[in-house]
Parts: sequence; C-alpha cells; structure tokens
Amino acid sequence: MTNEDEQTLLEKLVAASGDPENIPSAVMQAYRAGRMDAARSLLLKHSKNERNGVRKAFQEQVLRELRYWVKPAKAPTMYTLNGVGSMLYGSYQKGEDGLHIATLWFTILFVPFFPISAYLCAKAEEGGYYFFGKAPLPPVARFMRGLVGAGVLGSILVALFGSFMATTRTDVIAYNGFDVDIEVAVGEDTATLPPHSDHTFRRVPAEALMVSASANGKEIEALEADLNGTSGDTVLYNVGSRGVHEKLWVRYGAGDPPDGDLISGGPIIVLDEIDYPFTEAPEEKQVVEGGTIDNTVLESLDEEIPVVSLLMLLIEEDRRDDGLAMMASELKVNPDAALYAGWVTDMALGGDAQAGKEWLRPILDTQPDSLDLHRAWQELHTPAEQEALQSEYRARMEAAPGSADAIYLFARLLDARKPDTLALLEKAVALDAQHARAWGALGWNRAIAGDYPGALAAYHTQVELSPDEFTGIQGELVRLTGLNGASLDEQLAVADQGMDEGEPSWLGTHMRIAARPSKADQLIEDWVAGDEVDVYVLADMMITAGRLDTAREYIAGSEDRLSVDNLALQVPLRLAVSDGATDADRALVSAILSGDELPSMSEEFQLLALSFARKNGLDAAGAIEAQLQSSDLVTVIPSLAGGVDVQATDDALGALGLRQHAAAAGAIAYSSTGAARDRWRAQARKLGTADELPSWR
Repeated sequence: MTNEDEQTLLEKLVAASGDPENIPSAVMQAYRAGRMDAARSLLLKHSKNERNGVRKAFQEQVLRELRYWVKPAKAPTMYTLNGVGSMLYGSYQKGEDGLHIATLWFTILFVPFFPISAYLCAKAEEGGYYFFGKAPLPPVARFMRGLVGAGVLGSILVALFGSFMATTRTDVIAYNGFDVDIEVAVGEDTATLPPHSDHTFRRVPAEALMVSASANGKEIEALEADLNGTSGDTVLYNVGSRGVHEKLWVRYGAGDPPDGDLISGGPIIVLDEIDYPFTEAPEEKQVVEGGTIDNTVLESLDEEIPVVSLLMLLIEEDRRDDGLAMMASELKVNPDAALYAGWVTDMALGGDAQAGKEWLRPILDTQPDSLDLHRAWQELHTPAEQEALQSEYRARMEAAPGSADAIYLFARLLDARKPDTLALLEKAVALDAQHARAWGALGWNRAIAGDYPGALAAYHTQVELSPDEFTGIQGELVRLTGLNGASLDEQLAVADQGMDEGEPSWLGTHMRIAARPSKADQLIEDWVAGDEVDVYVLADMMITAGRLDTAREYIAGSEDRLSVDNLALQVPLRLAVSDGATDADRALVSAILSGDELPSMSEEFQLLALSFARKNGLDAAGAIEAQLQSSDLVTVIPSLAGGVDVQATDDALGALGLRQHAAAAGAIAYSSTGAARDRWRAQARKLGTADELPSWR
C-alpha cells in the first residue's frame, strides 16, 4: 500500500469511502499505470454488472466525475478566422478550487459545431486558462459528437476510404546500435543511420515486407517482417539485433514510477504504449493535486555500455539467444569484436562446445581471414577431435605456404614439445616479423620446451609489436622472469608494470604476502589504498598468507553471493584444498558445487574443483568433467586418481602451458598422498604464482 502522499486522487477517494472493493483491482492497476482510457472502460463494464447497490452507485458517481480521468496533454491551440476555427466553451463539474471541464469545439460562425476534446482547466486572472490535462467529453459533447460524426464525419470517411485509407499503414522506427553508419531499407524506403541513432519510416504498409541492413556495402541481414496488425503500435526495427533498449516510465506527481522493462529480441519488435521513443518526456506537466501521470519512454542502453557488458547483462537476464544474435551481428560489422568470440562461446553457451561451434561456424565462413575467430574455433574442439582439426589446418597451410597466418594457426594445434612445432613458428615470424600472435605462440611453445630465456625474449617481442597484449601475458612474464633466476624484486617489477608509480598490483601484492606473510595486513592496506574491497579478495590474500582463520571470517556471511561470480567459488575452493582446511570449509565448497548450476570457473579451477569433487564423493564431478572436454586439461583427468603412472602424468603435464601445468600439478597433489603429493606440489610451486596455489605448509 502506498503512503497517503503517494496516493492518486482516485485512491484517496476509495480510501475515504471505507471499502477498498468499491473500485475493482484491475481498474486501479490500469489507473496507477496511467492507462486512463483502459481503466475507465473496465469500470464502465464492471458497473453495469455490479450487484452491490452501494458499490454500483459509487462507481457510477466516479464515472460521472470527469476530473478523475484526466490524462497528460499539451495546451490546445485555439484560433478562429471569420468565426471558423476552435474555441473553448462550457464550465462542466466546476469545483470549489475553480477547476472545471471545458470543451474545445470546432466552430462555424462562432457556433459550436463539433466537440474536439475536453480539458480540466481553470481561468487565469490575467485572462486565458491553465490546462491540467485532457478529460473525457461531457455528456452533451458526446451526444453532439455522435450526432455530427454519424453524418458529416461518416460521409468524409466514406469518401476518403478508397483513395487515402485503402491500405492500413504504420510507422517503423529503425535503430542502429552499431558504431558505424548503417544503410537500412524498409520496404521500398531507404535511409542511412549514423551510429546509435534512429530513423522513422512513415506510413509503411502494415503487411509482410522485406527489411534489410548493410554496412560498408556488405549486407548484415535481409528478412521478411510481418507488420500485419501493427497499425497504432510502436514498431521497432532493431537493426542486426544490435540495440539493447529499455522501456521506462516517467511519473509526474506523487509516488515512484513502475519498474522499467529490458527490451531486446529479434530485429522486429512490436511495442505498445510508447509515448516517447528515443526522446525525453516533457520536463514538467501540470497534474491534479494528489494525482499522477505516467509516460512511457523508450531508451537505448548500447550507447553508454560496451558490447561485452551488454552481453553480460543479457546473460544475467537469461536472454542468451538475444545476446548471441547481438554478438553475431556485431562480428559481421566490427572485426575487432572477434577478440571476444572465444569468451562469448564459453560464457553465453555455458561451455557447450557443440553449441559454440554451431554458432561460430557461419560467422567464421563470412570472415575466413580472422585470426581471432579461428583461434576461438580451435578452442571449441576436444582433444579427441584434434586429428581432424589438424588435418583441416594443415590443408589450409599447404594451400598458402607463404602465409604466416596459416602456419601460425596450424602450429598452435601441435604438441609444443616437438621440434617441428617450434620450427613452424620460427618460420612464421621469419615470414612476418610483425606477427605479434606468432611471437606469442613461439614464447608459449619455447616455455613448454624448457627454453625459458627464449620464451621470455619471444614474449617481449610480442609486447613490443602489440602493447595492448601485455596485460594478457603479464602473468606468464612474471612466471618466466622467476624461472630465469631473477630476484623477487625483478619479478615484482614485472608484476607491477602498468600501475601508477608506487602502487602495487594484485599479483604483486600476493607475491609480497607470500614472501612476508607476517606483513599481510600492511601489504593489503597498501594495495587497498582507501578503496572498498570485496571480502572475497581480502580472503584470497589471507589464504596466500596462510591465515586461514582470518580468511574464514571474511567468507562468513557472504553465502548469498555463492553463485554470483567466480571468486565466490574460487576463494572457498582454494581454502578447502589448503593444509589446515576444516570440515566446514569442505562442506561450504560441497554445497556450492552441489547447487542447481555450476558457478563460472576458469578451466584451471575447474580441474581443481574436479579433484575436490572426486575426493569428496560429489555428484558434481561428472558435470565438471564435461566442462573440461574441450580443454587441454582433459588429458590430466586420469591423473587425478590415486596410484597413477608417474611417467604418463609427466608426459601429460609436459604438453601444457606453464599456468596449466602449475594448476594441474596442484590438482593432482590434492588427490595424492605421501611422496607423490610432495612431488606434484614441488612442480606446482615451481611454475605457479602466489595467487594460484592453495596454502601449503
């Protein structure tokens, strides 16, 4: 129930009557939403069948009092020429406050001839009127409208029916959510829309017709839009499904407006009750004291929010199909969006590799030269599919022996320990010394082969050629700097690179805490620097310091976030596999993994979660293992069982990148005991960074 100041005029009247059932709830809902015509129509129908005499009389009185049914409206234009024009007449239902209902008439020789509309108004002292909104017509005006309309207007409509209204028509608003100009065709009409703009195609036939869009001369889409029955609605052509919109309510008067609705779907969206599409509602409106007026406004979110954030928003709203359609069109228009292709297939499709391939293949076919799309495509294939995948890319390389791209794409599928793999990548960078991705792959493969100085040199070349890629490989640079025998200070310099002078990084803080756990509080304070920090982040750092009790205190009371983000599982899991973990720690992680849906995890933590689930007899083990099928880490899964073949495990680990190797060694160590556990822990410590490992004594 709203408080008294927020109540509408009708709500106050009902409250004063002492019987909340005097007005049906459906009527009140429509009334509060500002749908006055619908509310009055509902009440009129209800009152005719109302059996309670007192309520019937109340409802009929409300229907007669026109000031209860006022809608927002601009002041009418009144103008006459030789007595022909529009004038305001009458003072119907005048109240003590001076407000009354006046009717705007079409006049001939100053004689009221046809009622146009009625308004709630008051006479101003200086002459003229104050207008407070449009009201239903008084009875006399309704009678005159019917009488005149049956004759004059009926004759006009019949005369114009054949030529002017032969076909029902509608307006179509095309919206371009892309960052480039889009050429749009709706039926036979065309227009060029600048980025993040709209264009209204007027009086489009309300029938099935073709709509299409293209960018830079390349077609984005062409489809048939069924516009039958859309006359009077707001028809939105959401070009390429790229725009994400929100239907908002703007309230004038007391009380908060209803919550907005997120609107995203196919390219053709039909909406009702949109008062102001892509424009602001008026700054202010006069309303009857105690009343409210709601206006619907259609706004776009995409101009303010990056495309990846829009995708996350749609995923959170459980609109994955809408998000995938949006990203598919974005990839056609914006080649740089290919960077997100692998992430999209993982996040939006929940790790479903087959669904990812079905989504990505058509896009890849239209952009066969995109390295990022090819990389995403390769990552979707399981180890069991590698032979066929290698054949596909070998043929691609053989068809273009001088292409560094083709060589790079084939080489990244091969075993990094093989001399031929390194030779191919050396050839790729020889063919194209500016190929940053090939240099990065060369660094990755050299590191796996144990050539740490060569790996570091290749990575540095990659960063020189493409500085934006530094953040993505910073952890590898820190790892390799340590493996090359550098001091802790030298490693910290790499970990803190990119930060403002004197500011430590996340990884740098973990490394400092691991080296000086007794200084953890001060080190965390230096890193926080007065900003509010997530409790899971603090708990993560306390695990690095070996202060498990403090970590538990941070985690306690945050169970309501257990499915919100990866830290909500990652940090409790890291605690639960640490030395000194309690049954309660393990029970918390078991509860998370046994929920209706597995939380999002990196593949390294998926492997650790699988090791935990198996050791603790959780049913979730099968689902986690399924998530790993398209990861190189799937080859390590057999090693999570006790009594594994050491040589086979070493072989499996040796084919992995350094981070994967460290994570796999840690997961195997958790499932092992005695000397085997110590062996795998030593490998994990050698290759892992301080923020990746459990707390081991």
